[in-house]
Amino acid sequence: MDTFLYYIKNFAIPILLVGILFASIFLIFKRLHNQWSYKNKKKYRTFIQHFLIEITIEEFNKQKVKQKLKLFRNSIPFNSAWCKELIIDEMIRLKKNLKGDKLVIISILYKSLKLHKYSSKLIYDFRAYKKCIGFYHFMMMDYYKGKHLIIPYLQSENDLIRSNANVTYIALTDLSEEHLIHTPEKISKLNVIKIMDIIYSKKKEYPKSLDFLIASKNALLIKIGLKIRAFYNHRADTDQILQLLYHRSESVQIEVLKTISKLFLIEAEDKLLDIITSQSKKFQINCYKCLSTIGSNNTTNFIIKTIHGIKDVDVQFSAIYCIEHLNPIQAEQLATTNFELEKMLKHVKTVWK
Repeated sequence: MDTFLYYIKNFAIPILLVGILFASIFLIFKRLHNQWSYKNKKKYRTFIQHFLIEITIEEFNKQKVKQKLKLFRNSIPFNSAWCKELIIDEMIRLKKNLKGDKLVIISILYKSLKLHKYSSKLIYDFRAYKKCIGFYHFMMMDYYKGKHLIIPYLQSENDLIRSNANVTYIALTDLSEEHLIHTPEKISKLNVIKIMDIIYSKKKEYPKSLDFLIASKNALLIKIGLKIRAFYNHRADTDQILQLLYHRSESVQIEVLKTISKLFLIEAEDKLLDIITSQSKKFQINCYKCLSTIGSNNTTNFIIKTIHGIKDVDVQFSAIYCIEHLNPIQAEQLATTNFELEKMLKHVKTVWK
């Protein structure tokens, strides 16, 4: 016991105290460094902002821009990675607020400062989040020459890398079937939204070149094709859209229902009433929501006949919502036949509205 206390007193406690001392010094220096770094970045950020605004507002002159870029590089710690990251961030921020020819100037500056080399290094980095930052730089700076660096990651086993690589690749291509065919069936919802934004920003009217999407074997491309048609209110080839109600993917079927509702395809009503009872719970709920928009007396009569045979409460709620939306008087009459239906109708009126 005495030996144990001896080692504790003469070795363990001194080592612990020295460790605490070094840890405290390290944390203090780290705090001071972070404060210095923050002030430094803030100072250079303001300088970079002023430079970028000035050069984009002025009339573009290649020789003058070249001279200004040289002075700019010498006025900041340009070779530091954090500084390059700061410049690109400010370029992206400014580009989001510009229109027309000024957008091209930002892309020219990006290439003139050879910042694409920094972005390329990020893509080659072993860390997934670094690769994604590099992809984002290429996409926002419209660096079309970087497509070859992205292609190897289109089928990556890492979901994050694959998803972001595909979004960037689509942004840097002409939205043809040849380029979109690489899109995987599973990417994040956020990146689906990004793809839609890319298409909307490139095409002011419905792009006929994307008709192939809803005929694709790729479920994700079909859903994107349906979203595009709904956004542009493109009602052509409705038979092709309705045929997708029988698609193997439930997510595609649900997207079809949303498209039918947004395009107000009343010709889909009879088909929906024919298949609704044989489909999944999720399909039925979304189908009743769709019918609440495009339905007629046929729908209300169908609900009156079938409501008592529906066993799932959630589906019953959807049916009540549908009939109440289409014909409140018939909904009230239906509710008088059953106490549970009456409670559902009250709930729909107070909560679902």
